[in-house]
Order: sequence, then structure tokens, then C-alpha cells
Amino acid sequence: MPIWSEIIESESMFMPLWPVKWILFLDYKISVKIILLGFLISSILSMIFWNKSRLLRGLSFLTIFLYLSFISSFGKIDHYLHLMTLTNFFLIFLPSDINTEKNKIS
Repeated sequence: MPIWSEIIESESMFMPLWPVKWILFLDYKISVKIILLGFLISSILSMIFWNKSRLLRGLSFLTIFLYLSFISSFGKIDHYLHLMTLTNFFLIFLPSDINTEKNKIS
């Protein structure tokens, strides 16, 4: 995992990938904090309510995707998080309530 104090200081080496091009239009330090806080908040909410809301699972995927895009925008793609991101994408489509899905089938 990257050292965040170094990432905040290395704005000159930032070459954004397409999902994080929006950072160029905002203040760099604020954008980094938005990504980090979004990642933290969505991870905590998803951990608590993962089976209640498909929207939260989608938000969790989006923040992980932005996080991975951001840390890969410094010239080196980090492949160790791709499987986690792909798995998180597939988890969006799990049914919210197993009992509701059983009733629909019957």
C-alpha cells in the first residue's frame, strides 16, 4: 500500500488514468482526501450493511475502483488489487435478501 503523505507530495508525478481525470480540475490534495474518505466511509458502511443494500455495494465498488485508478496513476499499474476489484463488482449483483429471492422462485 502506498504511503499517503508521499502521494500527496508527489503531485508532479501524477499521470491520471481515465477514471480519475476529474482530479485535474480540482485541487489535488482535496481530491486525494475525497478518494480516501470515500473509500473509508463506503468500506465501513458496506461492512456493516453489505446484505441490505445493492446501492452500498455499488458505492463500495466505485470507491475501490477510484482508489485503484488513483494509485495506478503514478506510472505503475498495481495488479494485486485487480482481483479484489473484480470480485467487488460481482458482489453488487448478489440478491439483497435470500428469502425474498426464494419467494419469487416459488
